[in-house]
Amino acid sequence: MKILLFIIGSVGSLNVANTIVHNLKNKRNLKTVLITSLNARLINNKFFSQIIYEKNKISKSKIFKYLYNFKSKAIFVGSNGYYYLERDFLIEAKKNQILTFCMLDSWAHPIERFQIVKNNKVLILPDYLGVPFFETKKTFSKIVNNKNISVVGLPHLQETAKKYFNYKQNKKNQIFILYISSPYENPKPVKLSKQSIVYNQQKIFDMFLIFLYEFANLNKIKLNIGIKNHPLENETKKKLKVNNKNFKSNRLLIFNEKIKNKSLLLKKYNVVFGISSTMLLESIYCQIPTFSLQIGSGFNRRDNYFKNISKLIVIKKINELKKYTNIIINKNQKQINIKKIKENLNFNKFCNNMYEKS
Repeated sequence: MKILLFIIGSVGSLNVANTIVHNLKNKRNLKTVLITSLNARLINNKFFSQIIYEKNKISKSKIFKYLYNFKSKAIFVGSNGYYYLERDFLIEAKKNQILTFCMLDSWAHPIERFQIVKNNKVLILPDYLGVPFFETKKTFSKIVNNKNISVVGLPHLQETAKKYFNYKQNKKNQIFILYISSPYENPKPVKLSKQSIVYNQQKIFDMFLIFLYEFANLNKIKLNIGIKNHPLENETKKKLKVNNKNFKSNRLLIFNEKIKNKSLLLKKYNVVFGISSTMLLESIYCQIPTFSLQIGSGFNRRDNYFKNISKLIVIKKINELKKYTNIIINKNQKQINIKKIKENLNFNKFCNNMYEKS
């Protein structure tokens, strides 16, 4: 029997791992083992044969024991790089000549993910690396000579769209607006680029709600506003706040969205807002009108990938939303021609290679 270890310390990497296991579901004699520092409530048990919960920081001897006991020939490590569990397993596996696989869960800070804390100029790269775009591959090629870097896209985000289009379209008699929150805190043993976008989400969100409040009262319509918190926000006290005293109106219903299935979640809403969440891409793949509220000076940075995403509507001043009121209330929108999500051949090759070498 083949045994494949998945070392996961971040939600983004977990989504990638789930998609890989789903891709390998028809492979015979494969046991998938998840070693994770994430909370158990974030894990879907159906994807893995065995799940082991660990601390973020464990000893080298314990890591070696896991690798030895499972007779590991190959492992998959998460791509976040800001979590010791993923990084330390990568280092120890390479020391012991165990093949390592990794796939980036997003485009952000690709180099920083593999830098060692004590010396940020040293990179520890996996033997096989999947990256989202050709531009990402070029970034690595300027620094290292690794022939095993392949462009695999973002299949874990496209998977949401595949399932989304399989669900029946419900007629929306009400207006449902989704706001996707970004986490305030994220433990990072390495420093991010100085060019990282910086913003005050609470301030932007307050302006957004005030606009919707005035818009709803002026047009005498009711708006249902769902807030989708990032999983990391459930582990910190710094969540988005809604001051209900400022929005005493039966025209505005604000609530925390509890639906976990992303495809079902997006099916519920007419329009999606956020700032810099990867879920905005999933919304675009599902062909839902999607907005990024880039209000303030913190967005004029080189690493702001969200400036150039195709079909993402970027809002730099809150009053710009007035131009899109028909989209917000789902009025006079054209019938969407659903585009089939193409099979990702590079991703399939990446998964098959990992299976063969495990």
